[in-house]
Amino acid sequence: MSKTLLNTTTTKPLHLLMADDDDDDRDIFTVALKEVAPTVILEYAHNCEVLLDKLENSHPHPDIIFLDLNMPRMGGRECLQKIKADNRYGSIPVIIYSTSAADEDVNLTFSWGASYFVTKPSSIEELKYILQYLLPKSFDRHGATLQNFVVRAKQAK
Repeated sequence: MSKTLLNTTTTKPLHLLMADDDDDDRDIFTVALKEVAPTVILEYAHNCEVLLDKLENSHPHPDIIFLDLNMPRMGGRECLQKIKADNRYGSIPVIIYSTSAADEDVNLTFSWGASYFVTKPSSIEELKYILQYLLPKSFDRHGATLQNFVVRAKQAK
């Protein structure tokens, strides 16, 4: 089931950066990712300020950002807007990874340029299906529609 996923512009492994303040969610994500794609490099930020600092000070930038919406201090909505407004890293695909399934969150994050919206699944198996579905995807938003923006485990199977 494991895959070797490479950055399509280089021969380097895919590099993910995730902002999530929940230790359990980060642990579950790590386990699922290692089973699905063990060569992917995963780095964490425990809040949006740390994520933005990592983007400011890291080179090369990550290939994909996973962003929780509900975090203390600066929420994921504000963080997404800051990422997408900055020419240095605004083109990095951002996948919203949140407990929220609210239509308002889906609509706003889509309009602000997120690539996909994933409501945190209830099992590690569902998360593995979602990661297998998302990681090989192209993140070109040309022609993106709200109908294919939200990813659920049942569609990823």
